[in-house]
Amino acid sequence: MEKKEKNLKHQLIIIFTMLLICILSGVDFSPAAERDSNQKINAIYGFNWKDKYFEGKDINQIVQELKGRGVNALFGDYRNKEMIKALHKNNMYFFVEISIFVGKNYWEKYPESRPINAKGEKISKIKWYAGLCPNQEDLRKEKVAKIKQLITDYEVDGIWLDFIRYPCHWEVPEPVLEQTCFCDECLMIFQKETKISIPQNLKTTKNKAEWLLKEHEKDWTEWKCRRITSLVKDVRKIIKQNKPEVILAMFTVPWKTGDHNNAIKKIIGQDYSALAEYVDIFSPMVYHKMCSRSKKWIADITDYVAQLTGKDVLPIIQTRDIAEQEFSKMLDTVTGSKAKGVIIFNSRHLLPEEMLSILEKDVNNENKTYDNQK
Repeated sequence: MEKKEKNLKHQLIIIFTMLLICILSGVDFSPAAERDSNQKINAIYGFNWKDKYFEGKDINQIVQELKGRGVNALFGDYRNKEMIKALHKNNMYFFVEISIFVGKNYWEKYPESRPINAKGEKISKIKWYAGLCPNQEDLRKEKVAKIKQLITDYEVDGIWLDFIRYPCHWEVPEPVLEQTCFCDECLMIFQKETKISIPQNLKTTKNKAEWLLKEHEKDWTEWKCRRITSLVKDVRKIIKQNKPEVILAMFTVPWKTGDHNNAIKKIIGQDYSALAEYVDIFSPMVYHKMCSRSKKWIADITDYVAQLTGKDVLPIIQTRDIAEQEFSKMLDTVTGSKAKGVIIFNSRHLLPEEMLSILEKDVNNENKTYDNQK
């Protein structure tokens, strides 16, 4: 027993000595996601570290400059392990966007994934956008499996679900609001889960859709929202089982229930209140110029989502067709709201030198008075 105690003491001395050496060497044992919970997140989406502005600098130098300018998070390619390592070395976040129900290539891979509208017709591609039916089981399983592999194999700090909704090309002043999806799979699942039977005398998809929207619009809307929420719940479960420290977030359509006759639920299928049970951070896509809105709208939506969900809100703002002065005012608007920080979309449309200078000034200017009335 005495010999065992001596061996134990000897082992403990070795362990403590090694820990002391690591601490003095600056080794950080904390997971990348364990940071100050009160710290605001300033992220860049679509960051191009090969931009001419960074010419001649390696990844470590670029990351250090970004940190010095107030940036503490990037969205990027999770396969770029060198970049992720550099970010974590500087106590910065690495986030990944996962597109869920979008992509014309899936219309070919899973032909049944092309949504059917209330006329009984396959929806059309609008510019670049090709929405998918959210109820194709093979597609849903594929997306969840991809997320599981990603968080298991790569050092990511957060997953942002994107296009996790029913089809709608919404980022325009007057979006086309089209009810979907009335494919056989959707109608089958709806009837099974709601116990509502579609009359057998209704033979065409158009007639079935008309009956549902007339007689059971509320049930149809609530069911659509549950189907979106259920997938988010599945992702939450996967994260909890495999890497619980990973943040689960969502890019959401920036509409209130009063906008477009409650289209956020009726058309999109996103129920903020229900989603809040599983989502850590909401990121409304407040692209004010694309939607012909004022800068004040950015703060309005941010505060609305924060109040409705009780969760952190990290709005994503556009830089396309945005001048330097306007970008600065946009940041002022975000800072004057209940935002947890900001995501800048993206670095391609505003020169890095200009963008970073404005961001650095905004981050460092803590005693500013903000005017969100314009």
